[in-house]
Amino acid sequence: KSCVLFVTLKTSKTSAAGLAGATLNIVVTGPAGAALGVATLLVTNTGTGPLSFSPSPLALGDVVVGNSGGVTKTLTVTNLTSQSITLGALGYDRTAVGTGTGLARFTVDASKSTCGVGVVLGRVAESEKVTKSCDFVVTFTVSTVGAFGATLSLASTGQNGAAFPAATLPFSGTGVAPLSFSPSPLALGDVVVGNSGGVTKTLTVTNLTSQSITLGALGYDRTAVGTGTGLARFTVDASKSTCGVGVVLGRVAESEKVTKSCDFVVTFTVSTVGAFGATLSLASTGQNGAAFPAATLPFSGTGVK
Repeated sequence: KSCVLFVTLKTSKTSAAGLAGATLNIVVTGPAGAALGVATLLVTNTGTGPLSFSPSPLALGDVVVGNSGGVTKTLTVTNLTSQSITLGALGYDRTAVGTGTGLARFTVDASKSTCGVGVVLGRVAESEKVTKSCDFVVTFTVSTVGAFGATLSLASTGQNGAAFPAATLPFSGTGVAPLSFSPSPLALGDVVVGNSGGVTKTLTVTNLTSQSITLGALGYDRTAVGTGTGLARFTVDASKSTCGVGVVLGRVAESEKVTKSCDFVVTFTVSTVGAFGATLSLASTGQNGAAFPAATLPFSGTGVK
């Protein structure tokens, strides 16, 4: 009185929502072959692309601006179909919303990658000797401070030469300045008004990049919100500071003899009672002479009698 029907649903593309479906018609006939009717069954499934990325989505975390080494990730691509797939080019998905194409760049290390244009991933149902997956070794670099995000796109074709929907991989991260201050933020506490000795602090500056950086001037960040420029003054003790204009901080990947950090010895004085706060800004240039985004240090305190 009953039977089991095994159905395989194959899709050639996915919709915007990823939903694929079909109507299955079963013609029912009687003992004499006369048609008794048609049973219908709506078959639905979530259609997926033929290739998958892992990990997905890709979180890059903090990426130092101007660091030629960037952040390197290994992306595994797997064939999800029952046929052979030939890989195409890896690029940006220009149809996806994102700001990464203007802020982030990626390069594929062909010498370490097993994926590439023309690489064939065999049928997943075949023996273990068939290559089911491969890796892209990709380095991401950024040129701008701030959050970024975009989507990578991988083209491919089936064994009949027809193009598959592109496999996509969203990625995101944050571009950070090439120099860091420590401590940060800087809490000065109570500063006695009119005290020429003020409050003295040692500020350590560290090179976070893979290249040499030449320091510029330390000053106020005039774009930051604050009242410190009207209430507080700072002076750098050049005789005790190892940081200064023209000081070069070497690559962090080199030997211990290379100077990776230096100190500013800074004294803050105030002329007005009340809370104050502002931001210091340190200019710098890379080894190619290009200016880096300024490193910034917010500070705050209270002027007291």
